[in-house]
Amino acid sequence: LSSQQQNIHLSIENMVGQVVYTNELNNFSGNYNQEIDLSGLRKGIYLIWVETPAGKQNRKVVVQYSRRTVSFFCE
Repeated sequence: LSSQQQNIHLSIENMVGQVVYTNELNNFSGNYNQEIDLSGLRKGIYLIWVETPAGKQNRKVVVQYSRRTVSFFCE
């Protein structure tokens, strides 16, 4: 991400565009490593969105097992 402090918005959307998870990181700097529990979600394809002052990026995640967690790392 950045060595400067910034506000970061994380969200996970299903393929219909519904937001199923959000997290705000205020005054964040450095690396972000987070395990997110997706056990309440149905099997399928989801998009993880990371929004910073520099822009918005996404990554595709496929949920297909009963242990539904995703480890997410940004730098």
